[in-house]
This record gives sequence, structure tokens and C-alpha cells, in this order.
Amino acid sequence: PLFDHRGNVVGFAGRVLPGAREDISKYVNSPETEIYHKGSLLYGLNTTRQFVKEKGTAIVVEGELDLISSWQAGIKNVVAIKGSALTDDQVRLLSRFASRVILALDADIAGDAAARRGISTAFNFGLEIKVARMGEFKDPDEAARKSPDEFKNSLIHSVNVWDFLIDSVFKKYEAETGSGKASISQEVIPILKSINDSIVAAHYINMVSERLGVSPEAVNEQIGKKEETFLEKKEEAIT
Repeated sequence: PLFDHRGNVVGFAGRVLPGAREDISKYVNSPETEIYHKGSLLYGLNTTRQFVKEKGTAIVVEGELDLISSWQAGIKNVVAIKGSALTDDQVRLLSRFASRVILALDADIAGDAAARRGISTAFNFGLEIKVARMGEFKDPDEAARKSPDEFKNSLIHSVNVWDFLIDSVFKKYEAETGSGKASISQEVIPILKSINDSIVAAHYINMVSERLGVSPEAVNEQIGKKEETFLEKKEEAIT
């Protein structure tokens, strides 16, 4: 059963057992209804909110099994979302119980525009956002079952979200080559644009410029170009 944070059943979620026919969907969930909105629900919060409130920290995982395994491993201040992106409604609800969010997701949030939007929203609500590195494990469910201590350690040593996102991009490409710099620019500029705090943004613009070996002005200019391109496309769509 899917409960809202007050403990009311609003829908159901299921997962097929091993050995089921391959043409059957792995996950079966209630459709969107007047009382069930996927983007508004934080699975488990009805049970875990007292622990979230006590710690001032919410560990956000991606699915019901991730939460159940985390709970069984002794991690109580945890909630689950559907997918890898926090919505405005979920952030608003989380901010009532916690001041810090640790993302323990199995998706590539550095390359996921929707996930970055959710992070930016949470940041704008004044929440401190961190990311747990899963290491060799594909998701929190596997980490919690196979190595609970290692999973807990990854949560304890979670890193600032903007550092995580930028590091993730730099690890994918060679920053010393022209083509590598171009690829990094394509992916890192949207991340920098997601940071609405001017002082924080300036800090990471300087960091990126140092790692690329270019001036902060060049990075700022590229951010401006991205903005101009977006506005031009918007004007074209209107006309």
C-alpha cells in the first residue's frame, strides 16, 4: 500500500516475482487518481517522519524496495520517490521535517535534467543537499542487503551536491583536450545555470574555470550563450 504522510492509503505498488513472464511489466502501480499523485507522495514518510525530524535529515531513495532494505538495515530516516527527480510538492513536504537531504539514487543525476531541476528547487527552499556515492553497488537496495556498514558509511561521507555533479562530468572526459573541454562545457554549463545563489554560483564558476584552464569570464560568457540560445528558441516557438 502507498500511504500519504498522514497514514491514509492512496494507492498500491507491486513488483512481479522472479520467474514471471518477460512480457509482464516489472513494476505495477496504481494509476494517477484524485487522491494519488506520484509527484506528491514520499513513500514511507508516514512511518519514518519522526526519525527524519529527529535527525533533521531525510535520506531520499528511488523506490519502495530501496526504502524497505534501508529500514531493515537500521536506517530509519529514509523516504522514497518514484524515479530520480524530486518534485516541487515533495520538496515542500520534505522541508517541513528536515533541513538536510541526502540523495541515495541509482540514476545518473548529473545527466538528468529533471533531477537537476529538483535539486535546484530543494536548494531554493533552503535545504542542504548532499549525495551518497554508491560505489560498487547499483542501488541502495543492493548496498543495504550486501553491506549495510558500507552503505551507512556512504551516507555519513556524502558530498555536497554541486561538487558531486561537477565531479561526475569531469570524470567522464579529458579536460586537457579541446574535445574534452567541449564535452565538459556542454554538460557542466546547465549545472552551473541551476545554481540560483549568485555567490555559490561564482564559487563553482571559478572552480570549473580552474579545472578547465580557462578564465572565469569565458565560463560566464558560455553561460550567457546558453541563455541566449534558450530565449531565441522560445521566441521562435512563439512566432
